[in-house]
Amino acid sequence: MTVLLIVLTVLIVVVPLVAVPVGAFAIMKLQRQVIDKVTNVALEQRLQREGVATTAQVLDAADTGGRVDAIYLLVRLRLQVAAADGVEEFLTDIVAALSPVRVAQIVPGATVKVRVDPLSREVVLDQPRT
Repeated sequence: MTVLLIVLTVLIVVVPLVAVPVGAFAIMKLQRQVIDKVTNVALEQRLQREGVATTAQVLDAADTGGRVDAIYLLVRLRLQVAAADGVEEFLTDIVAALSPVRVAQIVPGATVKVRVDPLSREVVLDQPRT
């Protein structure tokens, strides 16, 4: 009977103490993976290394209503990308994660630094989110 009480106590007290943190870390890791996918972290990193530096004029900026880490706003930008090494001028739409301070600066008519993949014409902002 005593052994049964010890086993039940362990199952009721110890297992949840171990399982909850492990489950919480798994959820946080999954959340980070989703955030990285939504904000195109891999694309940003690749274009920061390999992309062609140029500028773009902001034609339109609109809040998508999405948030990243409860701080950054997901903003849809319509950009007129300027011609650069091997890249002709073109129009594109991107979604960028921006801090509220940066959102106030990236308005129609503003010029922003961007990085472009000359083959696929993928574009990312060439500046920190903050």
